[in-house]
Amino acid sequence: MSETNDLSYIYENARLNKDATFDGLFFTAVKTTKIYCRPTCPARRPNRNNVCYFHSAAEAEKNGYRPCLTCKPENSPFNYSFSSEQLYRTLKLLNSGTLKPNQPLADRLMAPEDTIHSQFSTILGVSVAEYSNTQKRLLAKKLIDETTLKAHDIAIQCGYNSLQALKDDLQKTYKNKNRLIQKLQQRENNSNSEANKAIRLKLAYRPPYNWNGVLNYLQQRIITGVEHIDATSYYRTFCIANSVGHFNISHLYKENSLLLEIQMDKPLAIPEIIDRVQHQFDLFANPKLIYRVFKDDNKLQSLIKNNQGVRVPGCWDGYELSIRAIAGQQVSVQAASTVTSQIAAEFGETVAINSELKYLFPSPEKLASAQPECFSMPRARAQSIIDFSQAIVDGKIAMDSVQSASLFIDSIQKIKGIGPWTANYIAMRHLKYIDAFPQADLGLLKALNLSGKNGKKHLLEYASHWKPFRSYATFLLWNSLAP
Repeated sequence: MSETNDLSYIYENARLNKDATFDGLFFTAVKTTKIYCRPTCPARRPNRNNVCYFHSAAEAEKNGYRPCLTCKPENSPFNYSFSSEQLYRTLKLLNSGTLKPNQPLADRLMAPEDTIHSQFSTILGVSVAEYSNTQKRLLAKKLIDETTLKAHDIAIQCGYNSLQALKDDLQKTYKNKNRLIQKLQQRENNSNSEANKAIRLKLAYRPPYNWNGVLNYLQQRIITGVEHIDATSYYRTFCIANSVGHFNISHLYKENSLLLEIQMDKPLAIPEIIDRVQHQFDLFANPKLIYRVFKDDNKLQSLIKNNQGVRVPGCWDGYELSIRAIAGQQVSVQAASTVTSQIAAEFGETVAINSELKYLFPSPEKLASAQPECFSMPRARAQSIIDFSQAIVDGKIAMDSVQSASLFIDSIQKIKGIGPWTANYIAMRHLKYIDAFPQADLGLLKALNLSGKNGKKHLLEYASHWKPFRSYATFLLWNSLAP
């Protein structure tokens, strides 16, 4: 990585102070040991002359460094703090676990393949293949260290064709440091591997993190029977890759992490589950950078001081969120939650995991075939849900979370009954589009005391200096209106 003097000073200061707000934004590599670390590594700090810095784990490994066994770089939150939307979407896709083997990136990103690869390597200093291969290895390391999954399952879940392919990759990259291979071998030889035991994983974030704020937000919008929230944890059902399961997530405050516990029929789509949960709980946010953008706004500065670690909660499933958003038009938050819960109970598949988790949220096929009178809402709104679901079934609307936000917003507004506010709200939480902005929102106008016929115009002009974090500004202002 080419360091400017300013960056070198910032990184050095963060390293010396073990500043967790920089976790995942850069990695420190020690020249004498050929080890790379997180800024927060608890090990003794090496001499400045013996360290260099890299933007990513992939760049460090490309230059011959191995991950630290103490601070575990594989646990760092991903860095999505790039100005290019295309690079952001490329990284999201590569980290999502949803890219099929040999599938061109252009198929999902709707951009020229050469442009994608050129921009990626220019900004990150590694090729797409180098980045992907590093992420595969680091995920394998994480699953070996933190779970009881069978060795073969780990290899397949991380994108290897076989267990031997994983072993070969680890041996080639980490040379004689074969602790991971030894652990894999022990797992392989242990016929009592607990394949059906809950999968427990720690998911890191950059502090601070307003855990109670996120839980309260989700609690107010809960889909009863599909989700459950208690004083400390969030629970939900899911079906992914034809495997039914449930998970719960709680806060490990002292470790700047959330604890994810997954129980499912078969250990399938684990990378996708991890990615969905990370986006649902907004674990990739950069609070320091958000504060820097908002610090000169008198209104937002006071709000962010009282809401340290603000997050924009994402969603587990974009279709589910969309149905809730449509059902919630022109009614209270509580009423929307009630109606969406009724839809889940009426049309969802019964799974009866326990007394709180009873249903899977219904599929687009299920709701597309429903009749408007089956919904407890005005007929026009029910028809919007049916039309939206049918458009997904017909392939006219894609719910791919890595698609262009502008194209997605335009496409769903073609459904009668879905306007700009609903479209931007869905983009903000499903695509994790950090600059989504529902400019016609009455709550924002109220929070900023903007009224009259030019209120919306003035709101859009005023919000221009919040870019590229207008979704975070929106949540701060909405929270300021809470009783």
